[in-house]
Amino acid sequence: MRETEVYLNRATRGLWGQKRRDAQTELRGAIEDKVYRYRLLGLSEAEAARAALRDLGSPHAIARDLSRVHTPRKGSRRTPSRGCHAARRAGAGAGADGECSFFDSSTFLPVE
Repeated sequence: MRETEVYLNRATRGLWGQKRRDAQTELRGAIEDKVYRYRLLGLSEAEAARAALRDLGSPHAIARDLSRVHTPRKGSRRTPSRGCHAARRAGAGAGADGECSFFDSSTFLPVE
């Protein structure tokens, strides 16, 4: 089981707090599922664990991909839409509920 914990720590390096715990829980579930399937095929617990970790691939690649998904890119920020700026200058709310919409200034995609 030590190998699995080392793998989980390496695969979630760069994530913090609840995001790291959630990612580790999801990965642990995938590993346990693969170990169970390998055990059904007749492998020992240790062999099944090694095979499961091998199937998941490099923990460094997983960490890189998780970081891309869960951490903001440099230069990325929440920016209010132009309509929000105009409404604020006019002293009015941006929408019926007074909320402004935001977009990511690096991708120009809406941020919820």
